[in-house]
Amino acid sequence: MAMDHPIEFNGLTKRYGRRRGVQDIHLSVGRGSIYGFLGPNGAGKTTTIRLLMGLLRPTSGSARICGLDIVKQSLAIRKKIGYLPGEVHFFNHLTGYATLKYLADLRGLDCRSKAEQLARALDLDLSVKVRAHSRGMRQKLGIIQAMMHEPEVLILDEPTNSLDPLVQQTVYNLLEKYAEQGGTIFFSSHIISEVERICHRVAMIRDGRIVADDSIEDLRAKSTQIQHVNLSLKPGGTLSTPLPEGLHILSQTALHHHLVNLGSAQSLLEYLHRNPVEYLTIESPSLEEVFMQFYRTEELNHVARD
Repeated sequence: MAMDHPIEFNGLTKRYGRRRGVQDIHLSVGRGSIYGFLGPNGAGKTTTIRLLMGLLRPTSGSARICGLDIVKQSLAIRKKIGYLPGEVHFFNHLTGYATLKYLADLRGLDCRSKAEQLARALDLDLSVKVRAHSRGMRQKLGIIQAMMHEPEVLILDEPTNSLDPLVQQTVYNLLEKYAEQGGTIFFSSHIISEVERICHRVAMIRDGRIVADDSIEDLRAKSTQIQHVNLSLKPGGTLSTPLPEGLHILSQTALHHHLVNLGSAQSLLEYLHRNPVEYLTIESPSLEEVFMQFYRTEELNHVARD
């Protein structure tokens, strides 16, 4: 199983006394995939990653990386992974070159060629001392140190923080190439658009619990209560009123209308049949809308449990 799924969670739980950490996480991350771990700040993403890295000990449950137990074999795991923490800190008096050499020496590896290749791709001057780095430059250096030894698994906590859009695109390209070559990425983010842009599969976490785990396409398919409707009416035509329950107008001109349907598909089709529609498209929801729907559903379930 480890060959097919380099990262596996089995009931992983972390509590801080009475405070919530993460609860009963069961996930499998396939080889060669970019797996998004999506949730707002404070949902439990960083706690989960620190558990994977052996920086925290679980209260119960377990997880494995490349078949190795995160508690009993954490040192062996670190030889196989690249890690980018949510907040990157380096020695201020060292240059980028010296920082990367120091970290490569700790691994007993010569990573100079790959580090320089990554620095060129990210447009980072490695001769500059860390104390003179902007937040974006430090983030680039963090990405380089995570990837320069060509690990089997990358664990990235908010990797595009502080990066401008052009550099973000470069990072996406680097990660996609890494996955195409068989690398596995566990990628936490609170930015829905980047998860939608790059990830093959996504888990959504809320208050320390997984509320969804699926491919982006299947998540959209499950979110059948949302349809975006764009239509044009025949000249002189008007939309009949009242609108059916769950159908709302977002914007309109004389003939063009953008609506969102939160009701049944059947009532929508019956309504459209009664109107002088000349042109019509019905679109799937964005990942952001799916995310919000799952969160609303989980919130209602939480209230019901209480």
